[in-house]
Amino acid sequence: MPVDGHLIADVQRLRQLGEQSLFLLVVGGKGAGKSTALRSFVSGLPAATEARHAAEVRAIVLDTPAASSSENGFTLWTLTYSSVARSSSALGTLAGHAPPLRPFSIIVADDIDIVWLLCSMNGLLPSLQRLLQGAFKSSSCAVVASAPSQDMVPPWLLEQRAPALYTLRDLTEAGMRRLLRTVPQLLFKSHSEPLIGAQSLSTSRQMLLFNACMTLEAAMHGTTGEELRLLAQEGCEFLHHRRSPTAAPDTLPHLYGLGEVRHRISTLVSIFAKQRSPCRGGRLLASLPSSTGLLLHGPSGCGKSSLARRTAADFPSIPFFFVECTMLFSKYLGESEGQLREVYRQARTRTPAVVVLEDLDVIAQSRGAMQYVNGDQGSENGKGQLDVTRRMLAGLLCELDGVTDNSGILTIGITNAPHVLDAAVLRQGRLETLVYIPPLTQDGAEEVCKDFFQLFDGAEEQRHECALMVARHAVGCAAASLQYVLRKVFESCALRHGWSAATAGSLPLPSAAEVQGLLFENSSMLRRVNYPHFE
Repeated sequence: MPVDGHLIADVQRLRQLGEQSLFLLVVGGKGAGKSTALRSFVSGLPAATEARHAAEVRAIVLDTPAASSSENGFTLWTLTYSSVARSSSALGTLAGHAPPLRPFSIIVADDIDIVWLLCSMNGLLPSLQRLLQGAFKSSSCAVVASAPSQDMVPPWLLEQRAPALYTLRDLTEAGMRRLLRTVPQLLFKSHSEPLIGAQSLSTSRQMLLFNACMTLEAAMHGTTGEELRLLAQEGCEFLHHRRSPTAAPDTLPHLYGLGEVRHRISTLVSIFAKQRSPCRGGRLLASLPSSTGLLLHGPSGCGKSSLARRTAADFPSIPFFFVECTMLFSKYLGESEGQLREVYRQARTRTPAVVVLEDLDVIAQSRGAMQYVNGDQGSENGKGQLDVTRRMLAGLLCELDGVTDNSGILTIGITNAPHVLDAAVLRQGRLETLVYIPPLTQDGAEEVCKDFFQLFDGAEEQRHECALMVARHAVGCAAASLQYVLRKVFESCALRHGWSAATAGSLPLPSAAEVQGLLFENSSMLRRVNYPHFE
């Protein structure tokens, strides 16, 4: 049964629940169909039972608390920011108390989080709170709302009534087929296999938009047969950023001095991708086991994340899922691990795929270290955080074990603290391949500085002298530190000669003495990184 059907059935239960009220919440990602589900509920309830639509809030508010009605038909009122603004004068006369609502009144609020925010910004929040509080305190009433997740619902609302959740999941193959049967275009209803086989259209909005665009394209150019299948495949790749626009490689940062490391990572990803392609790349490649996971480690600011994103651009046919591990944690029990599982679930629908875990040490810290650090913490908050970290580690190990089961997923971990990682994460079959991202070498630093000083007007010999001067101080430093110092050089020249010269691209080259002075001022930034050896 679809979500709108469940909503209609549960709202009708108000007749059997007596004087209770309900809070029904539809949750799902952007484009999952929350608004569509609520519209279907609003249009479907009158068809299933006696119900009418109210144009104003006065239709659901009782004139006096003692007033009653013998009618048991439902009254639907749609709550939006505009409707709250129009009703603010009527709600303001209630002198701060929650108004009693007529029995079987249903308040429908799409994007309740956005409505709440707009009301709070424009001084209408008290009116909205009184109305919702009245719905929860009145008998046989319900609030049917939608939000991206329960976390996005205002805490005040959750304190009033715990919601019953209706989660909209990503489209399955059966869901795609049902949705295709409802669209008006005839072309793709008869050629639906390219869409279903792609397994990359995860929401109803994406499915409908893609179907409409592809139908229009095919109708304009008379595309049929195999051309149609190729067109669908190309469209799916573009829709999900599985291939980059033409100009994308030029916008990515250049990786100075990391050519060998980049080549090694590209080779490992190539072996992984080709082993899972239909052609298999020959008997020799098929006989070689690919790496189950990589760990990019090295000092902070040396280009680990940039290297991973450059690798993603080098393989446009492979979807990369970038996860910032610090953003996985949630205050709700079980949701932190659930977000990690969801990433791998989505990756398994689009294999071969690569999952990149940035700041891996946040969720994969050694269990011994966790016990040592938290051993003296007696607070409930400390124990709770420790439990979450342990569950996150256990969930990660389970997902990494699933990688070896022909799932077609390569995991790349990124950290600048490999020593704190749990040993189980780095064993064979998990993140077994260690790739060290070093600080700047002499050649890498010179390359950075030469490219930078090419932006100034001056003699080539002077540019070369300035570049070598800065590069000698930057050997063994993080690339981010060198970029900071070069920005200081640019800012100093721009302030001296004016921003108009800087924006026009005619900034004079600084003298060697000026560069030397700036290096002295920022000497604390250009320090050799102290990174312990790790194998």
